[in-house]
Amino acid sequence: PTLVSQVPVSTEGIHQMLFRITNSLGDTVELQLPIEVYPTSKYNATLTLTDYLIYIPQGSSFNAYQYLNQFGYGDETISMRGALPLNVKTTVDGLVDTGTPGVYPVTYTVNFEAGLVSYTALSKLIVIVEG
Repeated sequence: PTLVSQVPVSTEGIHQMLFRITNSLGDTVELQLPIEVYPTSKYNATLTLTDYLIYIPQGSSFNAYQYLNQFGYGDETISMRGALPLNVKTTVDGLVDTGTPGVYPVTYTVNFEAGLVSYTALSKLIVIVEG
């Protein structure tokens, strides 16, 4: 993909960016996507997912938790695969209607208390239900 329009993404908020994508046959499409910038003071940890963009067939099942991978804070990492750790609070927001084709954002927020310090991370998965 080629970035067509660019806005300063160091400013907090949601910024619209235009991308141009060309396939091997020379077909070109443009896609406008939101880029979200959050304050570093609010999110002081990292959350990695196994995927950040997935395509699923219409009518299939979707389990948001299967895409969690690792939560990192400082020099430590906690596996988020399989059974979730009890001391890590995980919130998943976003409804994916697998019966209706469309684009569905899913937001993950993870909180972990380590002594007097609270660590928080945010990550997003984009789910495209194909019709």
